[in-house]
Amino acid sequence: MPPGERPAPPFRAERTELTLRGGGVAILKPIDADAARGMAQAMAAIDPWTTLGIAPEQLLAGLTADDPNTCRRIIAVAGANAGVAVVRHPWLFGPYLNLLAVLPAHQRLGIGAAVLRWMQDEVAGQAKNLWLCASAFNAGALAFYQRHGFSPVGDLPDLVAPGFTEILMRKRLDATTDSTRKP
Repeated sequence: MPPGERPAPPFRAERTELTLRGGGVAILKPIDADAARGMAQAMAAIDPWTTLGIAPEQLLAGLTADDPNTCRRIIAVAGANAGVAVVRHPWLFGPYLNLLAVLPAHQRLGIGAAVLRWMQDEVAGQAKNLWLCASAFNAGALAFYQRHGFSPVGDLPDLVAPGFTEILMRKRLDATTDSTRKP
């Protein structure tokens, strides 16, 4: 980038290719109304949304709400809608992963890891943190995010649904970590 030129705003590309484990490719592209409806129906039928009692209409509202600070992308693999990613930016000195859903038939291909890399790459040198929440009962998601450098920072009871706790997680992006900070 030439001196004095600003980087492109994060999360604004119309199409992004993500490299998956084994060399596959996932495409991130803006979510249209049909894809949003299909994803809302599919998500409502799987956990954590079934356990939380989240209806397809609620999910659809989150996938289609008008918010200039939120990036909503369908994740396509080999022409099929495999999942969805929703990122809010800015949020607490970095982006917040509002939603990451990968449909069961497309899990274990490296899609989630690729989305986390994309999120970090989008704000490289511009943000100090990545943020997300995961349901306390969703041990698989919590372990996945911890493997990718996120740490729990707080409990948020009754945030998404009464009787359930969400765990706020943070990944620090700055060069100084708690273990290397000097008194």
